[in-house]
Amino acid sequence: MPGAGDVERAGDPFGQFPDLGPPLPDAVVPPLSPHHPHHPPGHASSSARACAFSLVLYDQPLHPAHLPPVARRALCSSACSLEGWILAGGGHMVRVQTLTGCVVELICPAHGNRPTRGRLATLPCQGEQTLRRTLPVPGVRYVASAVAETQPEHIFARTWTDTLTLAHDTRALLAGSGPQGRSATVPPPTPAHPLAWLSALQVSHPSGQVHIEGTHLLRAGLLVLQTTTILHLL
Repeated sequence: MPGAGDVERAGDPFGQFPDLGPPLPDAVVPPLSPHHPHHPPGHASSSARACAFSLVLYDQPLHPAHLPPVARRALCSSACSLEGWILAGGGHMVRVQTLTGCVVELICPAHGNRPTRGRLATLPCQGEQTLRRTLPVPGVRYVASAVAETQPEHIFARTWTDTLTLAHDTRALLAGSGPQGRSATVPPPTPAHPLAWLSALQVSHPSGQVHIEGTHLLRAGLLVLQTTTILHLL
């Protein structure tokens, strides 16, 4: 959610990147129960190891058209420009542009092709992992955690519903897809509405920081990945 003085907008206010064409729509979040979970979705689950995603950190801009994205949100303040995308098949990319440089966080398939130019670190999202970096971008410090786990089917279904509810309550960016492509709305995973994946992304900019929270669910393997990132703008 934008903070005081922040403005949500499309485009590139810092003028650093090529035109991306018409902006992608925010995914439509369907009306849901007002019930709000008292704990982050997925915490009451098995601790089985899973590795379908990697977290990749860059200090160079990546053009999202190569990934490709299915939903987008932008946020601009006097300190930085933020853009977040949910990627086809699950995962996300967030680009933070300050006056001193660029930081990109990419959550992508562990075995997929990914750009190498500007890559600073790669973290396999297996079990519980933490990545800390003082970046070559002046005045930016990066801390990220990732928790990946497989869940029993009934816990996975509850995590899916909790993710939808939390995304609705916080107005997070949300997208999902079944065999026929991306859905405009994201219904619960019932036999009548099977979805292959679901992703929620929340990007905010409290004073002196950037917060990134991602939740990604893959029906194949009943995998849940949750990532939390804080960039300290020093």
